[in-house]
Amino acid sequence: MSAEPREPDDVLDALARAFRELPAPAPARELAAEDEATRRAVAWMAAAFRAQSPASSAPPAEILARTARPTPRRTWRPLAAAAAVLVLLGGALVLAEHVLQPRVATRPDAPVAQAPDIEIPAPAITPAAPDITPPASSPSGIVAAAEDHLELRSGPVRMLLFLKPPSNPENPR
Repeated sequence: MSAEPREPDDVLDALARAFRELPAPAPARELAAEDEATRRAVAWMAAAFRAQSPASSAPPAEILARTARPTPRRTWRPLAAAAAVLVLLGGALVLAEHVLQPRVATRPDAPVAQAPDIEIPAPAITPAAPDITPPASSPSGIVAAAEDHLELRSGPVRMLLFLKPPSNPENPR
């Protein structure tokens, strides 16, 4: 979309006028035959539609041309000033570092420290034989029994069953 204003579109204006002049279609059913909730909803919708007014009476082409115009912006001047200040401060910092604190030059024949070679022997790792002895077998069966629970064991597994107490103590199941 260009920033230039557009000419009014005569074809679209004529189409909009012709559409507004069309008669409203006849309803499929009469509103009086509908229930009360439907009549209230239709009345509310019709009032809301009548209350709406177009935002502008200008043709759509003129509305689009107005919104497409760029507004003049002068934001580059503060940005340019900030950039200039940063460049000047950076230049002053570099100059101060090189002029005020010169680095000490190292001699080309300065000795370099050497570390002695150290041999670290690899540890002797021998894999341990896996323990394949079966666990001590424990007897399977009932470990404990009470009125409200029962404890069972099968090998290393223990199971605790909670029993529902009888509802009628006179007539137990």
